[in-house]
Amino acid sequence: MGFHTAELSLRAYTLYKQHELLGVKLPLKPLPQYLLERKAELDECFKKSKRSRGFEDYIGYDVAQVRHKCLNKGDIPVKVLMEINMDTFSSIKIDPHFLKLTRIPLECFCRADRLHIPGVARFRLMTIGAVAAYTEEPTISQVTWTVPMSLEEAKIQTLWLDTTPRLLHILSLRQDSAGGYVQIKKESLRNLLLLDDKGLSCEQRKVLLDLVDKSKRVEMNRLAYQLEGASRKQGIRYEINKVFLRIFGLDVEKDLEV
Repeated sequence: MGFHTAELSLRAYTLYKQHELLGVKLPLKPLPQYLLERKAELDECFKKSKRSRGFEDYIGYDVAQVRHKCLNKGDIPVKVLMEINMDTFSSIKIDPHFLKLTRIPLECFCRADRLHIPGVARFRLMTIGAVAAYTEEPTISQVTWTVPMSLEEAKIQTLWLDTTPRLLHILSLRQDSAGGYVQIKKESLRNLLLLDDKGLSCEQRKVLLDLVDKSKRVEMNRLAYQLEGASRKQGIRYEINKVFLRIFGLDVEKDLEV
């Protein structure tokens, strides 16, 4: 989907098609490739099932499936995220206080995980602070797509997904609805770009994980205010953009208006 200016559309297209931002190549990988490279590891939970699996089978359920298949339908205790708003999505780490306990069957437990991407249910993009978040433990959700990965991976991917370049990217995958609502269809996730963790050096990983630890409890204001503050070189969005892009050779203060 395009934007209201040709420049933004071109930036989004170049990032998606060439994995390039302002002439710098970023180590990005489509979500299906990212997951299917971990197929053997992911299939361990599904080992009783003999059927082949596509990347969609590893992503969390939609609203109806969570309610009909998972909530209080089994004997495995797990936390569930029921709402997406400025409280639950006000920082890159979801506060356990906002998670409820339920019991689910093994099939649903295999879909529980740490990385949470809004879009299952329609939501107002401008009424949340974070555009992606993580949980310390595998969690199911009826309002976000959960993506399987280790805690360290989830932290790094959350950081990438909350940068402004990635915001431009995810907005190009959106489906607009009445009243300013946004939804990210599951099939659109096949175009979602994640960081290729194999392309990161040990030093880059350390810098990103240190940034997560410094940022995980910082409350993020509504996106409009974040972007306004970043334009003045202030706020958590500006700091995340600056550190994240610097490790790939971009000086945010000179090369990119955030």
